[in-house]
Amino acid sequence: MSRTNTIERPRFRYIQALIAATLGAILVQPLVLLLYTAPSVLLSPHPLSANDLRQIAQLCVAVCLVAAAFILLLGLPLFAGLRRLKKDTAFNVGLAGFGAAAIPVAILFWPRREAQGSSMSATWHGQYVEFLRDGVPTTYAWLQFLEGSLFAGLHGLFGALAFLAIWRFAFRASC
Repeated sequence: MSRTNTIERPRFRYIQALIAATLGAILVQPLVLLLYTAPSVLLSPHPLSANDLRQIAQLCVAVCLVAAAFILLLGLPLFAGLRRLKKDTAFNVGLAGFGAAAIPVAILFWPRREAQGSSMSATWHGQYVEFLRDGVPTTYAWLQFLEGSLFAGLHGLFGALAFLAIWRFAFRASC
């Protein structure tokens, strides 16, 4: 066996494990979404139509695309840093995944003051509520913000833990 072959083989296996773990972290995201929305769908008095199922499938694809961007831009560098520091425990990786998803979402969707006199209302959990009154975010705006940030964090948490589990399995199996 040549020296080049022994050096390239572990690197190739490392890359295979990295790709498998990344794909696993991406593909777990629709499951998180479906589990989150399942209670409201199952408790709805209206049956799902073919159009509803098509929209759910499109949403799952969109979730995978957003997850891929988050994983490539934030998740992989965070994992590499934790691994380099030898801090790649399930707790640390899960916490990093939660933060990597929740913090950008929180920054993007922070409730902002609007022009004086502007208002906004919508249905939230089946109840018609005001989110903005005279340009000022209401309690419901803050609750919706927290819910969205926590939901994004859960996506990050489950994606990170799926990544770590697949990484450990694939990396150990390849050694």
